Amino acid sequence: MRSFPSTPPSAAKPSPWNFPDTVVRQIANGIQVVVIRMPALPIVSVRWCFVSGRLHEKSDCVGSGFLLQCMLRHGTEDLSSADFARHLDRRGIRLGTQVSVDSTVISVSALREYLGEALSIANDVAFRPSLPAQALALERIRAIQAHQQAMGQVENMANVSLSRSMYGAHPYGIPTTTRSGLQSTGREEVRALHQQICDPSRALLLVVGDVHPDEVVDVIARKVSAVSSDTRSTELIAPQAPTSCSDVVLIERPGAEQVVVGVGTLAMARNHPEFLPLRVVNHVWGGGASSRLFAQLRERQGLTYGAYSQLDCGRWAGDLTASMTVAPQKLSHAVGSLAKEIDRIGTGEITSSELKDSIHYLVGSFPQRASGLAGVSSLTMAAWLHDLPSSTWRDYQAALQAITPDVVESTARSWIKPDRFSWIIAGSPEALDEASGEISALQRPIRRMNMESMVD
Repeated sequence: MRSFPSTPPSAAKPSPWNFPDTVVRQIANGIQVVVIRMPALPIVSVRWCFVSGRLHEKSDCVGSGFLLQCMLRHGTEDLSSADFARHLDRRGIRLGTQVSVDSTVISVSALREYLGEALSIANDVAFRPSLPAQALALERIRAIQAHQQAMGQVENMANVSLSRSMYGAHPYGIPTTTRSGLQSTGREEVRALHQQICDPSRALLLVVGDVHPDEVVDVIARKVSAVSSDTRSTELIAPQAPTSCSDVVLIERPGAEQVVVGVGTLAMARNHPEFLPLRVVNHVWGGGASSRLFAQLRERQGLTYGAYSQLDCGRWAGDLTASMTVAPQKLSHAVGSLAKEIDRIGTGEITSSELKDSIHYLVGSFPQRASGLAGVSSLTMAAWLHDLPSSTWRDYQAALQAITPDVVESTARSWIKPDRFSWIIAGSPEALDEASGEISALQRPIRRMNMESMVD
């Protein structure tokens, strides 16, 4: 009988990946048309992408972007909401809409034979939606209910508070919805936001699937060449990093059985040259089940079921965050241990095995991330949205493998400053009181508030 192996099997050599055949056309009205051939399945995906989003919301209408995202599915100028839904069902066409802070995507997928209809539907949803008042009333009720449920959960409130603490009044720090913002949003606000966002002068039309790019790209370009723009683009500046120690925010939730601990610091925009090295640092720190946070805080110290970090970089800025949920009696130990791990990763001292394993994982997982129509579409949109070089994805694996220990150490020291991390600790008042000594040891200003008073 063979014994269970004491070490995991050796990893296979990462599979190379080549970007599919692509044709690009730039139209006079500013629209960029990209067609990519992927003939494995007889389906096509059509996506309108806009470099714009919730950043255009009025300050008293936070949530209007989310309402617009929902209302875009409720018909066009030619089809009512019910007729539009029936039309999609008859053809087996799938429609998706997403309005984020700095981008908006309208996606339509269909069988290859319905490419023309898919393109027409995507055009109508992007530029000729009906946005009916009845849909607004319905979606507002749903959004308020979802918002109230989300804000009743400690984890969500901690995430919202952490974003506010890092970004302040910058759009990246504003929540997706607020109750007052949803209630204040009328149909005119939604229509005005739609006109600001769906501007062809900052749009990409992406077609991916079982098509011949050279045969269809000019036809597609002619279909959208008449779309015009009369709005002006809006650019944002990156938020400034704090010049002094960030606060520790304590959120009281009476009766909470667990305590949520979240930390975060500002990072770079996605197109920054140090993004890839910092991504490697993040993977070493808390990017997976083999990371330091997971190994130290869960496996060795038994403080939590899981502790992870995440690097999230947008068009104008980014952030590096980490979070965990702990039992109240373990909060003091957890705060001290997490602070030590922030200090340790901030030194940039990463072992050769940590660096090798992280790069190997990121290189090996890339082909899976880039597989299928959705994967290729997402990569293409990301490159366009963040102004990345055209060779980014072709050279992605090689760029990761070229990262050296010196580069990783320098990047970690530059971007991970322990005194610039914001801390959010949310739990019962009793748990916060018992951990006051370890929290005070963080040596930074402490603010304490009640969760009920924060909910909007």
